[in-house]
Amino acid sequence: MAYTKREDVPARPGETVVELDTGELVAIGCTNTRTGSDLALHARGRVVDETGEPVADAAGRLIESAHPHTATSDALALHGVDALVRDCLMLVLGEETQVLAPSPAVRSAASIRAALEAVRNEGPVDAGAVL
Repeated sequence: MAYTKREDVPARPGETVVELDTGELVAIGCTNTRTGSDLALHARGRVVDETGEPVADAAGRLIESAHPHTATSDALALHGVDALVRDCLMLVLGEETQVLAPSPAVRSAASIRAALEAVRNEGPVDAGAVL
């Protein structure tokens, strides 16, 4: 898996657009909110078109993904906020992380790639063909 930053595609403030190796464009960003001595990170991604407009599935639902993470003061001191934010963004992109070690279920739930795969496989099933 891989991605390339795309400076030519507009995004919302605080977002960066990347092109996945599968060709889809994803606007990705993260917000950080202090909660006592911890930091609540919320990474999110949304599939966009070449003009930066959101892309919807056949039912009109936006194709999005997110990953919330609470960074404790100890983790912030050990790794730094940038490394933790980067890993949260990487989870949303479906890429490998360096600091965080999420379970396969967390990795799948956060991944925009998993959301795109679900969109590709959504719809009626021919039960006779799969039995």
